[in-house]
Amino acid sequence: MGYGNLQQPAPIPNDGPACWDLVIADVIAEQSTRPCDACLSGRAYFVKVSDGKCTKCRGTGQIDDGSASLRAFVLAEMRERHAYGMAKYPCALQPANGRDALADWYQEALDGAVYARQAVQEYGARDMRIPGANNDLVRIRQAYQKQLALVFTIREMIADRDEARAAKSAT
Repeated sequence: MGYGNLQQPAPIPNDGPACWDLVIADVIAEQSTRPCDACLSGRAYFVKVSDGKCTKCRGTGQIDDGSASLRAFVLAEMRERHAYGMAKYPCALQPANGRDALADWYQEALDGAVYARQAVQEYGARDMRIPGANNDLVRIRQAYQKQLALVFTIREMIADRDEARAAKSAT
């Protein structure tokens, strides 16, 4: 069965949470710092002899990864996107809404791959004498490859799920 253009029913509202609220809560719950690699690996050359504290994290076990301001910006955009969706559609996207979430995700991932490839093409045509243009293209190509990998991962999950369902119904 092809899932690229699978037609699905309209979502059925229920008492479950809005998926945007779940995603926003997940992002908020993530710390804006990451574990200090030096502390995790126990590399002694990062430890100051005078006070015994890691020179990267100063003994906290965590270093600021610079993502706090980006995280705040993305959270604001997530809230805007949620508001946009609430205005456009009759109900919030919720779990258990009568639709196949993997099929929806797969279709969105396919679209994301096309947008990423568009960016590769457009940035590839830019004047590489512009400062940072080549670095942008490298990052865009890397993101494109990750998007393609996501497409194949989701499709594999759908195939595995369908195979398991078929095996269960055969018994």
